[in-house]
Amino acid sequence: MFSIRDVCPGLLPDPGVGTAVEGEVYDVPDEVLRDHLLPTEPPELEFGIIRLQDGSSSFSMLLRRGELERGVHKEISDFGGWRPYLKSLGREN
Repeated sequence: MFSIRDVCPGLLPDPGVGTAVEGEVYDVPDEVLRDHLLPTEPPELEFGIIRLQDGSSSFSMLLRRGELERGVHKEISDFGGWRPYLKSLGREN
């Protein structure tokens, strides 16, 4: 898990890595996702699929290919999730 400018999280799109991090799953209508959420995501992220701990899959925002190599995003997996990372910065959300 990476912090994108401390604005939002992004997951590394590597199915070989098995680091568990806490997340949140939302049921979002397709038109809301397409028309309102995806257009506001940072350019460092892309829409993709992740595997959840129970073996099911979910859509997620992933670190865009090539972003890891830029070396500008802080790796925050050790915090266990986005909210614990924000709390370490003195922010609640």
